[in-house]
Amino acid sequence: MVSLRNGGFEADWSEGASHRCLVFPGGEEREPGNIFTPPGWTTWFRHEPGKWDQPEVRDVRVSADARRVHGGEKGMLLFTFFRCHDGGFMQQADVEPGSRLALSAWAHAWSNSNFEHEDDGRWSEGAGRAVVAWSEGSRPHDTGDPQQDAKANFTFSIGIDPAGGLDPYADGVVWCSGWHIYNGFAGLGVEAVAEGETVTVFLRSRTLWKFKHNDAYWDDVSLRVVEDEPEPSTVLVLPQDGTREQLSEVLDVGYAQRRTFGFSHRDAGLLAHATGGTAVLYDVPEDERAGLEEYYRSRYPGAVLEWAETSGGDDEPPPPPCPAREVLSVHVQGNSSAAADYIQQVQPGVVKFVMGMERGQWVKSVSPETLVVYRQWIGHQGQYLEDPDPKRGARRYLETFLDSLHRNADHVDYVESLNETIATGDTYGIQRAVAFDAAFCECLADEGYPARPIVLTAGVGNPQHGDEVKLMLPAVRACVAAGGAVGGHTYTGCRVDGYRSMDDAWEHFAGRPLESWDPVFVSEGLYPDYIFTECGAIYCVNGHMPSSEAGWGYRETLGGDAGAYVEVLMRCRRKWMDWNEGHGNRVLGATVFTAGGGKDWRHFELKDSVLGPLADVITGRRVSLAEWIRRWKLGGADRRLAV
Repeated sequence: MVSLRNGGFEADWSEGASHRCLVFPGGEEREPGNIFTPPGWTTWFRHEPGKWDQPEVRDVRVSADARRVHGGEKGMLLFTFFRCHDGGFMQQADVEPGSRLALSAWAHAWSNSNFEHEDDGRWSEGAGRAVVAWSEGSRPHDTGDPQQDAKANFTFSIGIDPAGGLDPYADGVVWCSGWHIYNGFAGLGVEAVAEGETVTVFLRSRTLWKFKHNDAYWDDVSLRVVEDEPEPSTVLVLPQDGTREQLSEVLDVGYAQRRTFGFSHRDAGLLAHATGGTAVLYDVPEDERAGLEEYYRSRYPGAVLEWAETSGGDDEPPPPPCPAREVLSVHVQGNSSAAADYIQQVQPGVVKFVMGMERGQWVKSVSPETLVVYRQWIGHQGQYLEDPDPKRGARRYLETFLDSLHRNADHVDYVESLNETIATGDTYGIQRAVAFDAAFCECLADEGYPARPIVLTAGVGNPQHGDEVKLMLPAVRACVAAGGAVGGHTYTGCRVDGYRSMDDAWEHFAGRPLESWDPVFVSEGLYPDYIFTECGAIYCVNGHMPSSEAGWGYRETLGGDAGAYVEVLMRCRRKWMDWNEGHGNRVLGATVFTAGGGKDWRHFELKDSVLGPLADVITGRRVSLAEWIRRWKLGGADRRLAV
């Protein structure tokens, strides 16, 4: 590691108290009182009043808001208020001339204006509450749609001046690609070769719009020498006489994990031996393994051997049908008497809890056959998803709730991976998310608990049909092997004018996992179970579902009409049940979002006026669905049926 002073921003400001900054163009030195430059660093910014304004700088502490600190107790905040900025921090470092250097840092923004969610610390315009990292240029900012345009507001980048200069605008500075990062940390990285004994590192954020809150958070900056020694390689060796399905399976693993793969034991041995790496040999019969071990030991002693098996492709018969279950259930975030009544009356196939894992014990006491799904809420998923080692990232995520799982192992059947990490058009992001989910399946299995994984909880409408679905295959294989389930989110679009995406675009939205994903999986000999861990109605315009809180209570969705919502849910239920009849009951459940969500999700809140009639119709305790709809359409303000 090259010596960077205070790379984690842990030093107290009093250790090197300074307001020093450099102002560009020109590099004039100033000392504004509202810039508390961290020890070891120099603050810099561009100053063209009205266009690029002076920011403010201070530290942030994990005790005040843990989401804003990546590691340790402190991080740094650079921000403007109703203004734009282009600036950051710089530091010079002593290095060996000619050394290749790698700079890394973690960053994210809170980008919030005086729109509907003004001053909401968890909401960034364009991203909502999602933790996202979009590459620069991937999100247009001149569409006229404020939320779309806001996605490109913040751009983060880091750079190295190999000559040690102090001008971030100099031509010689080597910058990484820019990224739009919101609501949770993502890693940035860049490499350059030192020209002399000193280099300068730069951290930079710049904004497009004069939002009320343009806040840039930085933490954990490091500079290291990239050694000439190659990193150990993993080579996947395909069977020479393998079937197309076997070869496809191995290729999917290599593609998702960025591994080298081929048919040659010689090539695999040479590379693994040279780097101290591993050759993974697929589908080698037991009676041939000793001969291959001798071959590698005598010719490539530096190589480590591993054996692996494919699933066998289409020769494997589909699994036997699962027992039929009531598919429609609830997603629970907090206390909800309406949800408790529904679970007790309906005894659904699945119930999902966000936090509060111990509530599964109550579910098992009133409905022993109900499967309990748990998700750990994480406000900064990027720190796990962005880990260069997917298994290490998955292990770190699992450790956030492992102690609770140990205490509640007897009444938790499934645990979810990270939430909505797959985005249409982001090939690299899909591959990274798939590798993480595959590793999550392995890590959970390693713990030996009964709970199984739920993966690929893609937001509605993601990913694109066809090739992007194929990218998910490695995670599906790992999920099936672990006895888990695929958990796509299956909202249906609604408008008060009668538009229903379940009719007009079922295969694109609520039906996407079954109509778009499943045929691809089955063609590879994979028959996963499905637990749709979020579903329900959402505001939809011309087939597009904006990121908002526009649930059934939103004026443009169903306007809080509980009767209309019951009809929508029952129609979705019928479609899933019809699919189950021909596909082995592999839809185990769909949990309607959400009960106990509080004011943050007020438009989605499942009140007794929804769950009560829904339970009545499902259980047949009062009337048929047809009669319920007839009475609802004729009824008054109180649509709940009396006995």
